[in-house]
Amino acid sequence: MLDAIKLWEIPDYLIVIFFVLVILWEAYRWTKEKKRARRLAVQTIAFKTEFQVYRDIWKAIVSLQGLAPITPSVDSLPLEVEEQKKLYKQRINAALKAFQTSETIVELSKPFYCSNIHSVARKLNRDCFKHLRKISRRLEKDKIEECYDMADKLQDDTKHIIKEMEQAIRKEIS
Repeated sequence: MLDAIKLWEIPDYLIVIFFVLVILWEAYRWTKEKKRARRLAVQTIAFKTEFQVYRDIWKAIVSLQGLAPITPSVDSLPLEVEEQKKLYKQRINAALKAFQTSETIVELSKPFYCSNIHSVARKLNRDCFKHLRKISRRLEKDKIEECYDMADKLQDDTKHIIKEMEQAIRKEIS
């Protein structure tokens, strides 16, 4: 009977090896879990950063779109040409500030968001800036009447570009 018990006894070195293997396995699992948790945390932070950048860009672009046409409605337009010029210049200055804000956000945030959205935002900024420059030139030449048509064209163009940007952002964050 003693021989049968000895056959089922496990030698001490095997017990030690077993526990070392268990410890190594647990360390491996813990390391994998830690790497996965770190990767998930980095992805979460990256998504939050990208989402915040999209929010900032969207806010700046929509603000620019609202200010860029700068053409006052006919009922609020003063009758005197000098007053009209003064009103246009005030609106151009406000639109230029919005342009600078939008341009700064788009450029400073460039590494944190998708390149196709960047190109759409840049296109909108360029179009608005070109429009503001054209209106400034028209005002210098006293061609205020031409500003209305330019504003209508810009509004149509920006609506299309903003819709394109909205679709690109939705695609990127979904």
